[in-house]
Amino acid sequence: SAATGVCREATVCAASMAELRVSTDDEATYSVDEALEAMPLGRLHLGVFCACGFAWMVDGMEVLLLAFVGPALRCEWGVTDYQAASMTTIVFAGMSVGAVTWGWVADTYGRKASLLVSTSIILVAGASCAFAQSFAFLLVGRLVVGFGVSGAHVAFSLLVEWMPPRYRGRMGIALCVWWSVGAVAEATLARIIMPWLGWRYLLGASALPAVLLLCAGPWIPESPRYYVSRGRQAEAQVSLEMAAISCGVTLPCGKLADRSATSNE
Repeated sequence: SAATGVCREATVCAASMAELRVSTDDEATYSVDEALEAMPLGRLHLGVFCACGFAWMVDGMEVLLLAFVGPALRCEWGVTDYQAASMTTIVFAGMSVGAVTWGWVADTYGRKASLLVSTSIILVAGASCAFAQSFAFLLVGRLVVGFGVSGAHVAFSLLVEWMPPRYRGRMGIALCVWWSVGAVAEATLARIIMPWLGWRYLLGASALPAVLLLCAGPWIPESPRYYVSRGRQAEAQVSLEMAAISCGVTLPCGKLADRSATSNE
């Protein structure tokens, strides 16, 4: 009977340990960074890098554009040096307003939505400037372009929030290369278009890269960190699973949790 009692206690103890292990597994969680850290750089990361880089390329083109349009306006419309310089000033004025706007939009409606809406503004306002019939209209157009251009910097947030932590610094810095590519592309376009077609065609052509970025919009993934910050864990889980599949790995065991919210409390 003593042996039977010992066996019964051992059985109960084993069952309790099994229940404890199941409970522990059910409560296992992982953060967005832990999920990303488990991934190598894959096709999804490369696609995000190129999409965000294209946004910075558009930024570089629109800013450098003014260096080529100003001299042409002096000849065609007889604008003064002060008026030509005001075109640059008005763009940065628009960027100043946008800088305090797009961050709120990105946090409220998502990085992807903020990036695509700002790109749409750049496209519409930039193309409208090509049809300007007065210097005042052109200034208003460039003001709106500046407002949209500041939204391109949301691309940096989208990029670093998708990169594995061990690659985050170098990929964020590498994004700056795209701005230089945009500046070189704008200078090349000006070299080809300005002597033959004039500044209006240059303004129109400079807005075309924004069209390509908008066409890629459906394939740009939203930041999983944004989903988690808004309590949309299921959508974050799906996006991370897609990224893991594209990289040929699996996510950590457990379920996705907002570790940052817990640590801040």
